[in-house]
Amino acid sequence: MTLGPALRAELPAERKDTGNGVAVRAALAHGLAVIAGGPRGSASDVDDGDEARRTLTEYCTSSPWERSQEGAQYQMRVETGLLLQKMIALIDRGCVQVRTDLVCLHDPEPISLAALVHFLLALNSRLRLARGSLLADRIVLEVVLPAWSVSTGLLDQAMSALMVGTRLAKRECAALLQPETAHAYCTFHNCYDRR
Repeated sequence: MTLGPALRAELPAERKDTGNGVAVRAALAHGLAVIAGGPRGSASDVDDGDEARRTLTEYCTSSPWERSQEGAQYQMRVETGLLLQKMIALIDRGCVQVRTDLVCLHDPEPISLAALVHFLLALNSRLRLARGSLLADRIVLEVVLPAWSVSTGLLDQAMSALMVGTRLAKRECAALLQPETAHAYCTFHNCYDRR
């Protein structure tokens, strides 16, 4: 489930409707209102976007990492302590997004998807600022910030969170793509229903 460009939530699918979807949707709406800080005018949004763009440009161009730029998107190769990892930073729909791919998905087995969703829910409950997200063709680790909140210090924290998250999750996500490993994981956590 997604709400706006900033908030996502994953829920394991169940055959019976327990009302979880309604509760998560309400929580996402509340979270978006808190992040946005209430109604904002379009002129302020433009100013926030311009300031965030300047801050992001300054941050990326002064960073010690190898980088390239395509339009308003920056790509950086960051040493995470595990390996060199490509990080992407951009502004989209009033939010600054910094993200990195953990694994690409090429027709994963259902048991692998179940294990990955469970793993991401557990990861997201432990990480600060960053979160793992299951997309159609990959799993990413991302930080999404409203443009008005962006500062150099917050971008430093975002990059640190992505580096820590990559060290914690990249190998595990790759391992869970193997059906045998995913089966052992799901058996241990009792998180796969073959109905």
